[in-house]
Amino acid sequence: MVAEKIKTIVYIDDHEQDIKLLQRVIERELKNINLITYNDSETAIEQIMDGTLSQYNPSLLFIDIKMPKISGFDILQTLRQDKNYQTVPKIVLSSSAQKSDIKQAFDLSCNSYIAKPTSFPKFKETIIYAITYWLSYNLRLND
Repeated sequence: MVAEKIKTIVYIDDHEQDIKLLQRVIERELKNINLITYNDSETAIEQIMDGTLSQYNPSLLFIDIKMPKISGFDILQTLRQDKNYQTVPKIVLSSSAQKSDIKQAFDLSCNSYIAKPTSFPKFKETIIYAITYWLSYNLRLND
């Protein structure tokens, strides 16, 4: 039997509670996931730009868009310009369901846009489904 490769997920969100919820789901429900979190978009964008984040070799990125100082849109724009992230799925996980936000996120090359569910059971179900799809079923060139 071959051991399953550990995949790294990066989550950028200024709400510590949302980060804890995602950590809880991954710890309890998913195996072989290394979660890297940023609760400060400034640190996240600095580490994207200086190459630190790419050293983690992320397989999936979750990004909130409504953050102070540097928005998730700015992060998507920076990722779009970096060849290291061209094939890494970028999922917006946001409390906003405004059409203008959704359009702007897709214009900046996000691969999926998820409105954050308001109940934990629905959040858990949504996160498990998204991670399972993007890491297990979606075919990528660098896998």
